[in-house]
Amino acid sequence: MFYYLTTTLEVFLATALLAGLNHAPRPVPAFRWLAWTILAALAVGITTGRLVHPVTTTQLWTGALLSALFLAVLFAQLPFAKKSAAIGLVVTGLLAAAAGFRFGQDPNLGVLTATAVVNTDLLLNLAAMLFGFALAVTLGALLARLVRRSPPLRWPLLIANTALLLVPLSGQIVLALIRLKKIPLTRDWLSYVARTTNFPWLFTYIALGAVAVAALPTLLRTFRSPALPPSSASAADPARRKTLAALHSARRLAWGALLVAATATACQLYWDQVASRPLQRSDAARITEAADGNIHLALATLADNQLHRYEWIADDGKIVRFFTLNRHPGAVSPAVVFDACSLCGDRGYALRGDRVICIACGVNLVLPSVGKPGGCNPIIIENWTQTDTEILIPRASLAAGAQVFTTSVGDDDRPSHHQPVAECGLPGAHAAAPAATAVSATPAAAAETGNKPACCSGS
Repeated sequence: MFYYLTTTLEVFLATALLAGLNHAPRPVPAFRWLAWTILAALAVGITTGRLVHPVTTTQLWTGALLSALFLAVLFAQLPFAKKSAAIGLVVTGLLAAAAGFRFGQDPNLGVLTATAVVNTDLLLNLAAMLFGFALAVTLGALLARLVRRSPPLRWPLLIANTALLLVPLSGQIVLALIRLKKIPLTRDWLSYVARTTNFPWLFTYIALGAVAVAALPTLLRTFRSPALPPSSASAADPARRKTLAALHSARRLAWGALLVAATATACQLYWDQVASRPLQRSDAARITEAADGNIHLALATLADNQLHRYEWIADDGKIVRFFTLNRHPGAVSPAVVFDACSLCGDRGYALRGDRVICIACGVNLVLPSVGKPGGCNPIIIENWTQTDTEILIPRASLAAGAQVFTTSVGDDDRPSHHQPVAECGLPGAHAAAPAATAVSATPAAAAETGNKPACCSGS
């Protein structure tokens, strides 16, 4: 969901801000005309973007045409044209069509769901795209009002936002010229392409920073002593009421722009720092079997409805990972399975919400299906038993799954199976430090367990 929101922001934000700056010195057009112009231009742009195949030649020409368009927008801000509402409306339509074209060229934005039916993923992703578009349009409108109050900021912001649009386009043009062998393939050119095309998220932060810069002068002026009539004047004095109304309006405008910009920044930060991070395996607590040849796990640890990961060292040094979890919250229904599957190998699983996710392929498993054979389900551990207080796993059952795992320890690390027992849930359980392994896979939030062993904390 956040991918679609942030990508929509990346496509539309700088263009919306440029459209707002374009309208700042002009008469405000009728909302009906403005809305229909934007919608029609978006429809044309998105349709064209979907129809034009992004081969090297078309990328070169579209990059050049879009660059010329954005430079023409600057030309339309010169004194002879900046007061014309009609020219402003045409420029806004062209900018909307350009943004729509870039949106239509992105193949990922057209894949809202993996199925052909309406489902929750489709609705959430569509809502995220609409929210991202609404944020961009709102920020563009607020920036236009802010610049009307601070005219000296208009040209610096115009140049900055135009540069934000031209820089990645220049990288696209250079890359197309390299592919067409019009310019030599050198380290400097490749470095330029990488620096200008691989950081779209950075341009979003810069554009949001431009909104904050535009809001600060208006906000600071509201905290200065305004030229109010004397406080002894009548509360109904028109001059005093008008001055106070203007002061409050400016303050609401500045705070509103900062709030919307902060919301967009928070969404972008959440995607960059949390949602786009790869899935990780949590720490596994290393355990050994007791004198009776069984692994003893305290049943009470499943009460937190989290995934508890363990590792056991086989005689040949193989690290055998397995995990337990409660399949039915509110009841005692443990699942005891290897941290591997027969299809994807030993990359392992992670718990997110009420789903267990295969790190290798990203398949989501509902909790009740864990412990059942087939598909990408974890491999079942045979012959484990459950008492009122413990889960008992025979040593032979774990040894039978050793061939699935590829990680081993050195000879010096191999424990003797006759040494004193460290059983989960009993004194001495955490004498050995858990071994941590992190595996990259599909973008997701990483589950953190802190410094506590995995058997005592959710993973």
